[in-house]
Amino acid sequence: MTIDEVVYVFICARLDADGGPVIDLFQSDPWEGENGDGTIVGRDIEGWWESLTFDHTDPSAPVDITAADNLLRACGYQRLNNWTPRTGRSGHTVHTADALLRIEDIR
Repeated sequence: MTIDEVVYVFICARLDADGGPVIDLFQSDPWEGENGDGTIVGRDIEGWWESLTFDHTDPSAPVDITAADNLLRACGYQRLNNWTPRTGRSGHTVHTADALLRIEDIR
């Protein structure tokens, strides 16, 4: 497999959203640490990339942060740092993290 491009994304996982659990991904440009060690010290959100939804064929399957990691991995994303949960004004919890997606050159 030849990698053509690496896309960095900012993940917003809303697992208790009113319309059902969803993971929104926004393309981002992470700023590396001064030592060039790859540590993300900030980000510039460039725009919405895609949204991932969960398979609801099994209503007994829990939709938790582990399910979010499984969905991201199944779609080719690699999470780069720990989840940061926060509660928004709506009372819903949003879990955020950074990830990357390696896009294969299919030519």
